[in-house]
Amino acid sequence: MDIVQSDPTKKIFIPKNPNKLDDSKINFFDKQELLTFFKAVDEFGDQQAAMCFHLLAFTGMRKGELLALTWDDIDLKAATLDINKTQTLGAGFKLITQTPKTKNSHRTLNLDDNTVKRLKKWKVVQKEQLLAFGTTVKSKEQLVFSNEDNEFLQPNYPGKWMDWIIKKYNKDKEPNEQLKRITVHGLRHTYATLAFEAGASIKEVQEQLGHLNFKTTMDIYTAVTQKQKIETSTKFAEYLAK
Repeated sequence: MDIVQSDPTKKIFIPKNPNKLDDSKINFFDKQELLTFFKAVDEFGDQQAAMCFHLLAFTGMRKGELLALTWDDIDLKAATLDINKTQTLGAGFKLITQTPKTKNSHRTLNLDDNTVKRLKKWKVVQKEQLLAFGTTVKSKEQLVFSNEDNEFLQPNYPGKWMDWIIKKYNKDKEPNEQLKRITVHGLRHTYATLAFEAGASIKEVQEQLGHLNFKTTMDIYTAVTQKQKIETSTKFAEYLAK
């Protein structure tokens, strides 16, 4: 009888409930919290994690869409990003890509100048890192984010990074100075919230996020406008009190 020297189940990824905090009203950062989070990400020092979180926050894309991205999907000259697939678990818990479930999910996003600049830099750094790991960059369908073997990142990696980053940042800080924890999906909610606050229309945000259900976008919009109404009334009262 053969004896198994290691536990093969350790390599199996068991997905957790992605909606654990998604229904919470606090599962997003406001503008200042997002800037603080980016500061914490920089202090963390992982360039791949930094690029991941920047792209999530500045595009509102889903985590599965991010992890399935290849450089063929990005046109750095035209400053566009084509979302045409998503990462998922296939047979035997093998990570694969599949086409988006809805036509709304298949979309092309415009990228701002800073994001394009960061992507160009990351492309160079990624190549250097893979060479250091003894792996070469693929001529076609090279993943934008990969592990040391140039294969798919496990879907729980971004969540682990986020937990480590926030825990490190909050260490030795007073409770009122600590950064709250949100999920990776919360960055998508963050994008929608801040986009509305910046003046984007409901239609623009719906198309950017690839929402099939109009109500999903409206729920976020309603929360933002309610907050703005409260802030407006407060500002008015403070103005009269001067």
